[in-house]
Amino acid sequence: DLNLHYRFLNWRRRIREIREVRAGRFQERAKHILVDGDTLSYHGESGEVGCYVAPRPLTRDNNYFEVSIVDSGVRGTIAVGLVPQYYSLDHQPGWLPDSVAYHADDGKLYSGRAKGRQFGSKCSSGDRIGCGIELLSFDLQTAQVFFTKNGKRVPDSPQIPPCTHGHPTLLEYVGKGKSIVDVGLAQARHPLSTRSHYFEVEIVDPGEKCYIALGLARKDYPKNRHPGWSRGSVAYHADDGKIFHGSGVGDPFGPRCYKGDIMGCGIMFPRDYSLDSEGCGGKGHP
Repeated sequence: DLNLHYRFLNWRRRIREIREVRAGRFQERAKHILVDGDTLSYHGESGEVGCYVAPRPLTRDNNYFEVSIVDSGVRGTIAVGLVPQYYSLDHQPGWLPDSVAYHADDGKLYSGRAKGRQFGSKCSSGDRIGCGIELLSFDLQTAQVFFTKNGKRVPDSPQIPPCTHGHPTLLEYVGKGKSIVDVGLAQARHPLSTRSHYFEVEIVDPGEKCYIALGLARKDYPKNRHPGWSRGSVAYHADDGKIFHGSGVGDPFGPRCYKGDIMGCGIMFPRDYSLDSEGCGGKGHP
């Protein structure tokens, strides 16, 4: 039975990759890319491909990442997407099998071949490109990849088999562009409770784009994810006024926030809420 044999090989591959993750064998890979903290810069000769592959693949819980284009370079040839761990760094993401990428210079989607199809609008300096996965079946046999531009979902998403373990990737070439691929997260030591159910933050310095988010997340929330992006979190984002609830795509919620504004977050506990129940379930940490 060829189908049974194929599924068996997939399971063997998945088991091997799980062991590699636990053994810490997944490492970031880069060629013609300078990694400086959370900033990636292209360092190569004209025409050479610069490619960066993140060390860990997307998972059910950490299912989204986002890149901010600080400097698009001369031609803006930047691509963001998912590739296998040992993807060839000499090829653009999306060109080879088991890879998919949104290309900023032409707005096309490339999925396993060097010829792309029209997908979204072009991107340039100041834009944000996001990429995530949504599992479509309980047995993890099919996943849908989605992309966002400036927090807005681009329609018509492709499907991939998650056994490829898509690693976040970024490509830059022909021009010295820079992209931020990480975030900073501060989390309170204690969760909200009936005695302390509200907190506020004043925006003293919003930075260039005011990428500030305020909300609640589980205690073990990933430190490199915006609040609201991953499961078990909800957050109000100051830059676009949207609310994000366990997804990289937000919904219109309130006004944008600027320097001097005060953002607050709290929980309205029901009247019959008892202290005993505070020890149950997940706790929201500011």
